[in-house]
Amino acid sequence: MKKNIYSTLLFSVIGVSFNALAADGEIIVTSDFFVATCNLHTDSKNMSVPLNNIQLSKLKTAGDTSESVAFNLKFTDCAVGTFAYLIFEGTAAGNDNKVFALDDNGQNFNASSVGLEINDWQGKAITVGGSDFNRLTTGLALVGKETIFPFSARYKALDNNVKPGLANVTVQYSVTYR
Repeated sequence: MKKNIYSTLLFSVIGVSFNALAADGEIIVTSDFFVATCNLHTDSKNMSVPLNNIQLSKLKTAGDTSESVAFNLKFTDCAVGTFAYLIFEGTAAGNDNKVFALDDNGQNFNASSVGLEINDWQGKAITVGGSDFNRLTTGLALVGKETIFPFSARYKALDNNVKPGLANVTVQYSVTYR
């Protein structure tokens, strides 16, 4: 009988202690982790970079280039420490993955044996498809300020037999932030 009383008492005490630990409410913590980005300035969207008319004599030997024409990609409201990676997408011209192929508009009056080279701010040719992930840092940019990345474009002879005609090129780019 004594053992039954002790067992009953022990279970009663355990039950009371569990009731003392019971929750009366809950706290739900929510958050969203994100990578800080920038805004692409409207001048940098759907831009046209006119390279003007070029004399065929300027591109008579493979590797010859036309004069470079500068253009900028502008970003605004960048968070300090944001890194932007640009990939310039298009079709490589021939075997040169640093030259973009001319658009094929289905006409017989297109130029041939020439392509477009885009160079970064250091004068290095951008890889078509960006396999080298051209790294642009905005780590020094002030929040709310404009960050400008200068580039240049020029035509490049692919061989010694450049033919005259239209030389339009469409290049798309995408930005990834980290």
